[in-house]
Amino acid sequence: MPIPHVEADGQVHDFLLSDNEALENTMEHAVAGIREAFVGANTVNAEEYFEIDLPGIEIPTVGYCDGRGGGIIGELKTKWDRVSRNSKSGFAVNSLPSKPERSDVQQAALYRLAFGGDAKLIYCNRLGYRVFALDASVCDQAVTDFVYALTKSQNLF
Repeated sequence: MPIPHVEADGQVHDFLLSDNEALENTMEHAVAGIREAFVGANTVNAEEYFEIDLPGIEIPTVGYCDGRGGGIIGELKTKWDRVSRNSKSGFAVNSLPSKPERSDVQQAALYRLAFGGDAKLIYCNRLGYRVFALDASVCDQAVTDFVYALTKSQNLF
């Protein structure tokens, strides 16, 4: 549901629900990316709750892992079209990243820490998808950076 006071959110909502296949194409690419990321997995658990205590952090970190199966932790990120005054349709493709985004790596790394296995990020939009396998060292550093940031915030309070 769009946020009532954000005009662009309402415009994108209406655009995605119109008969232009943007929503359908994005979902097809999401499915293709999920299949690639979880190849060989017989079962994939979706929206699995996790809670983890991080060193030096007073409250637990909680969340929901998008997918876990076959030794893989998968996090799906959709890149929906955005409002654009420079295009005929009034919308432009929100492109797929050429490398994983830092906050997404941190999120997947936390799930990996909680559940074990290998972490993958799946990005999709109406034009395609990309799957990034995250190295263990990248995940470990992402968790370290996340804990450091939380420690700084916690110390402010």
